[in-house]
Amino acid sequence: MSNPYESPQGSYAPQAQPGFDAGGQRLGDSGYVRQVMVICILCFVFGGLEILVGIGAIFGGTFMSTVVEDELQRQPGGGANAAETQAFVGMISTIYFVAGIILIVAAVLRIAAGILNLKFRARALGITSFIVGVLPAFTFYCAPTAICLIVYGLIVYLNQDTVRAFALGQQGYTKEQILSAPR
Repeated sequence: MSNPYESPQGSYAPQAQPGFDAGGQRLGDSGYVRQVMVICILCFVFGGLEILVGIGAIFGGTFMSTVVEDELQRQPGGGANAAETQAFVGMISTIYFVAGIILIVAAVLRIAAGILNLKFRARALGITSFIVGVLPAFTFYCAPTAICLIVYGLIVYLNQDTVRAFALGQQGYTKEQILSAPR
């Protein structure tokens, strides 16, 4: 009678990818290197949401300015403080418009970094996108997530194994080869 719990017979050692020798721990075994994919997905999601908020801010500023101007024209005599109201609304509309542009620029940078970082390329762009991604925190909608993403991203991207993985990516190795590379 044979033991069903004994180890299987045969060679089941992991096969090395071309260019790397087998043995030892691989970069793919490092939790930090695997987290790059998670961060890239978060960059896509957060960047998409930032684009929506940016478009909303631009539309909201433009819409608010138009509505207030129409309302002031309907009032007899243009309202008591029409010039002051119009100046104030113009300032607020400008703030909304600039905030929307900043959100969209940060989102596009974040999405571009996520695309390149999936292939372990452009690590500096990824770090830059985290830092620039904190700028839209003044919208308060994005503040908690932006702060969490910069902390999480910098912890992962400044890890020694992740730095090595990105260096291999810059040399032209594929994602699979990088994950099977020795540590």
